[in-house]
Amino acid sequence: KKVAQNVSRMWRVGYAFAPSRFPHASTRSVLLIHDAVHAPMSCQGRTFASFVTRTANAPNPYYPTSQCSFALSHAVHINHRFVPSSVCGVLPYRGYSNAPTVDSASGATPQPTTELAEPQVDPLETLVMSTTPKGPINKEKLTAILTSLRDNWYTTLDELKNLSEAEAVQLKIPLRLLGEWKKQIVSIEEQKEREEQERLEREEEARREEAKRLAAEERAKNGYDYDSEESDEEDPLFAQREERLRKAASIHSDPKNQAKLAKRYRIVYTLDWKSVPQSLQNEVKDWETWMTQRFYGQQEPRVNMTSARTYIQVIKNVLGWINTFKKADLDKARLDAKAVELEAEYNALSKEELADILANKKLDNKGTKPTLIERLKTHELAAIKKKGFPLSLRTIFPGSGPNDAQLAFEYMQFLNKERENHPNTESKVMNALKSLAKHLFYKESKADPTAGDKPYQDLQVIRELRKLHHDVFKRQRVAPRAYAEQHRWLSWPDYLKCVDRLRTEVDQIKEKNKPDKTVAQAFQTYLAFAILSCIPDRQRTLRELELGRTLQKVENSDGTYHWAIMHGPGDYKTGKSYGARTPMIIAPHIYPYLEEFIDKWRGALKPNHSFLFVRGTGEKMETEGIYSIFTRATVRLTGQKMNPHLVRDSIVTHVRSTDASQRELEALALYMGHSLAMQKGSYDRRTKAEKIAPALSILNSYLAPNT
Repeated sequence: KKVAQNVSRMWRVGYAFAPSRFPHASTRSVLLIHDAVHAPMSCQGRTFASFVTRTANAPNPYYPTSQCSFALSHAVHINHRFVPSSVCGVLPYRGYSNAPTVDSASGATPQPTTELAEPQVDPLETLVMSTTPKGPINKEKLTAILTSLRDNWYTTLDELKNLSEAEAVQLKIPLRLLGEWKKQIVSIEEQKEREEQERLEREEEARREEAKRLAAEERAKNGYDYDSEESDEEDPLFAQREERLRKAASIHSDPKNQAKLAKRYRIVYTLDWKSVPQSLQNEVKDWETWMTQRFYGQQEPRVNMTSARTYIQVIKNVLGWINTFKKADLDKARLDAKAVELEAEYNALSKEELADILANKKLDNKGTKPTLIERLKTHELAAIKKKGFPLSLRTIFPGSGPNDAQLAFEYMQFLNKERENHPNTESKVMNALKSLAKHLFYKESKADPTAGDKPYQDLQVIRELRKLHHDVFKRQRVAPRAYAEQHRWLSWPDYLKCVDRLRTEVDQIKEKNKPDKTVAQAFQTYLAFAILSCIPDRQRTLRELELGRTLQKVENSDGTYHWAIMHGPGDYKTGKSYGARTPMIIAPHIYPYLEEFIDKWRGALKPNHSFLFVRGTGEKMETEGIYSIFTRATVRLTGQKMNPHLVRDSIVTHVRSTDASQRELEALALYMGHSLAMQKGSYDRRTKAEKIAPALSILNSYLAPNT
């Protein structure tokens, strides 16, 4: 208790001793309290100087008396409280063994020991005493300077580095010495940095070797013996995969990117769809039917089921956001509106009618008419509040007026400001919101697209949503690519190398007598890559390859045959604009693998459908499965996490980098099922410098004769 009473005095005296070093000095003064506790004396009423002196002279079995005034004690000042070092884990002063601590089980204090630990080198002492004596500066002078530094709480090299010239003059330290010491400290720090960098490089090299060893074990386990060190060294694409993975990992571990991701995902507003009212689930089913089937008065073409499910997921997210952040305000607004409605309804009744209503509800029916109205209104509002307002699709759009798009606007602001979503994502959200608004109010629309009207243009809520979407379009045109895309990109030649490597894997894994299911999965991976290499279409094309329908074996007139992909207007994204596609013929060198997979290996996956690609469970391959095939294979081979859609970007970028004519580019765009403008704007990934390089070459050729 006496020690605790002197804490504030110790802080004040510590500041008086070293004003410029107050935090360190005060900490040192507090750390000396423990010595006073063990010493046969009390520091009550004494100054800091006498306290240090008496502590140094007092017998202490745990520290030599010459070190008492500098020994780290077993009490630590934490938030103005004193905690024993046995709790905090504070180590004693360097060079000496631990002081006794109380056994938490028995409460006994071990006998003190005077055994010394291995002495540690003091960097400050080493630096000061290693100074070459010159003139008046001798060993005795250096010892005095060292003592002066320690007395004023300069005990480390960092503290000495921050010593100002004014403080050095007060401590009677020659400025020449101070300058030499600071230069040596900088050299020491640089040496430590070099050693640390070397250590990190050694650890990185060890991690790379371990990654190579694990990768080799994985490949050997699956029968992939192709990539020995010799084959990797031949092609940098495969040899540098560990380096690319390391760079990608460093991007994701960047504090800036981690902060961005943390900001984006710290707000959780998912809606448990199993717990929502059945009425809402029925509304969503009706909307899905409205989107995917024809109906009387339809103003726009129907969408495919994949797009419909994407829209539904977006609206589920919107409902979750409303339920998390907006429902309380919405419920209050609804109660206020209901209160106004009840007020008008009850004012139209007589006092006797109000009394009868209250009596039927077993409420007090005595009082004036305003009293009866207020009593009945309060009862009704309490019942409504207890029941609550269930979520519905009309919660998002209460009506078809311009102000009914307010919640949609606030949600888009949330995505832009809080989640920092890319404009591409915002555009998809806007498509879903417009689809929902059209479904809710399509019966109110009198627009006639056949007469030149835009679909649903007479609905004011649709007009507001289109204005909002137009703003997203403007930001989308100038928005940069996603930061992680550089770690997903493969050039077209590199992609073709991956296809060839996967074919080699299939040939080798068949010879290893692996399980049929493993062989079948290797075939699937190769076929997915190989088909896109000759028909660079969307991943939906792979996912919906159905034997006998979209994937057909066609007999030629000369007795030969070919495999082709057949697409009607409903089988690809832009079918509404381009109609049925010309049969897309698969390259003949793929036929042996395709036919062997269909005839022999596909059955090992036990499919319960007629689609070409099969999940491990026998179900049809969905979007996630196709993406997984591509990302896992490209990461394993190259370190790049390429997805199937980037294959289209890769071929377009490659072709537009060549001397392809306008006619050839138009033919490629038609073959891939998009416009030339889309090819130029969305799929061409060349930088501006790469695009203008031909112009610069032409200009330089004109200037060459004059230079």
